[in-house]
Amino acid sequence: MDLNDLNRKFLLTPVEKNILNYLDTHRHQLDGLAIRDLATRCYVSTGTIVKLAKKLHLSGYTALLERFKVLPPAALSPISTPTSDAALLQKGINEVIQLVQHKQTDFQELLEKHQDSTLLILSTGFSSHVASFMYDSLILRGFRVIMRKHLQLIASSTPDHLLIFVISESGETTSIEDIVRDACEKTFDIISFTNNPSSTVAQLATLDISLDLYDPFVPSFSRAPHPFFGYVLILFEYLLYT
Repeated sequence: MDLNDLNRKFLLTPVEKNILNYLDTHRHQLDGLAIRDLATRCYVSTGTIVKLAKKLHLSGYTALLERFKVLPPAALSPISTPTSDAALLQKGINEVIQLVQHKQTDFQELLEKHQDSTLLILSTGFSSHVASFMYDSLILRGFRVIMRKHLQLIASSTPDHLLIFVISESGETTSIEDIVRDACEKTFDIISFTNNPSSTVAQLATLDISLDLYDPFVPSFSRAPHPFFGYVLILFEYLLYT
């Protein structure tokens, strides 16, 4: 497993990295490993291990252990099969349909509320490509749109004159999360597109439109199908349609 990739996604503490490194290097000795035994070997409390599992968006210790038991050796990407790819594709399509059905009215109401406002789109990395598409689509519909981390705009605007769009696959990108927290405290309306409904960004948003396909254990460099950004483009187009 690429622990550096997990560290970039979740900003792991030295203690958390030590726990994950132990699991990664002892993956063939994890059957029957009790949480108290792992805590003893890593010189931490059982509570620290449980908190780490939750931080990685897992249900608990058992789920954390299973992820390391089933993953391939370090630095290798998970094996992708046609069957699993088809199932993932169908799951994503079903989620897109459900999100359009359940979120379109709220989405349209926020756009109508802010038809004379400035729209700010926040993104990083590959999400910036989706942001560019959203920018062009909203401009064509007559909105005033800015596509960058414009902190001064948030500081100088009022909640009635600014609507914020956020695109973040993990929903935990630190630079984006900090801006969203600040905007949330100032009661700005926020629409989030993430791949993780339980993420910080999704939880802070006024309207969260998140898929639930995120797997933090899939390396960023994995060659496995990575359809999140395509799904968001489809979602956005249908949410805009009236």
